[in-house]
Amino acid sequence: MRRLYKARQENANVNKVTAKQKKVHKVKHTTSPTVKYSIETDASRLQKWINQTEEMNKIYHQSQVSKVLQGKDEYQLGSYDVLEGNGTNLEGSEINDSQLPPFMELKLKNARLMSNTRVSSAKSQASDSDESKHKKQMFVHRPKYDLSLCAEYGVRLPSDRLKCHINGISCLPDGRIVVTDYNNKNIKLFRLGWSKPSKLQLEEPPHDVTSVSHTLMAAIAGLAFDRMYLISVGQCMAVKKRFKTGCECKAVTSYESNIYLLCLFRYKTEVRVLNTDGVVSMRLAFGHSIPSPVDLTINQSDGTIFITDRTNGVYKCSSVGIQSRSFDSNIEVYQKVTCDSNNNVFVSSQCPCGVNELSKDGKHLMPVVPNAGMLGVNALAYNEISDCLVAGCNKTQTVRIYSIRDCL
Repeated sequence: MRRLYKARQENANVNKVTAKQKKVHKVKHTTSPTVKYSIETDASRLQKWINQTEEMNKIYHQSQVSKVLQGKDEYQLGSYDVLEGNGTNLEGSEINDSQLPPFMELKLKNARLMSNTRVSSAKSQASDSDESKHKKQMFVHRPKYDLSLCAEYGVRLPSDRLKCHINGISCLPDGRIVVTDYNNKNIKLFRLGWSKPSKLQLEEPPHDVTSVSHTLMAAIAGLAFDRMYLISVGQCMAVKKRFKTGCECKAVTSYESNIYLLCLFRYKTEVRVLNTDGVVSMRLAFGHSIPSPVDLTINQSDGTIFITDRTNGVYKCSSVGIQSRSFDSNIEVYQKVTCDSNNNVFVSSQCPCGVNELSKDGKHLMPVVPNAGMLGVNALAYNEISDCLVAGCNKTQTVRIYSIRDCL
């Protein structure tokens, strides 16, 4: 009896354990009605939203295709896959006529023919003044002139002991090019065709040079940049006069037979106007408004002064004071500046910009020779005889001549 009782209890315990396992298994694999309803609702909403989006895309692209075929819009078929209506961007890839259905090839060709005819008729109806105005608007934010390299000449002479460091360049009225070599302490004169160069050896290293007339040049020199030389020019060069300026000279240029000297006097920037006897007739004080001046040039038509600051850009000045400032965030160091006969201003800078053109409104600096900055352009001048831009490159010890072509 005891054995039978134990066997029945064991069977009852086993049945309880199996019932619990079945219950747990049933709970694990069943989902509550509320959760099941919410999942089905979200799935239906998602599918409905996808269907609506596809229908809207099809309607939109079909309307665009109809506009193209009717010639009412300049929509490009190559921008989107409009035939399938999925709005996939093809990065400007073109759709060939072979990909179109046969009944759409003729319509697409007609649409293209109509658009080309419409553009050509509009160009024919536009006057020369309208076309010129359109081109000027186009060149507000991009260069108006195109510079192309014509020639490149070396400036190192057999008698030079050190590597040439070109820090000043100027062009005489007859087209000859004058270069200052700081390391070798000389001024070099190159004739047209770069034949028979002449050299003037100085006791102090020169810093900049400018032509005053057909037979006279002015140069600044000295370790303290406080000396000015007047040099007569003929078949050869000779020092005519020398002055002590009493200030740190940065650059020199000429205008109407007067010498304009950019200098720092008591840590303040000023421009001094001198005659050929060294007498100062005018002083234009800019104070600390231009903290680190580098170079200056003068527009020969109206006398406007342009001054480059090492880090702050290009300043447009007059006898009254500073009128405006132009700068570019991509340029870190500004160097030389020059102006051509068409009142265009060119500025040299360190890489990557090279040589830049100042826009007419004075708000933009646009690179015209982007790779010139890698060559170490440290001098810039305009040659009026040949209508070209002359740039001195320190890394190659050469002078590069660029022709100026008007894109308008």
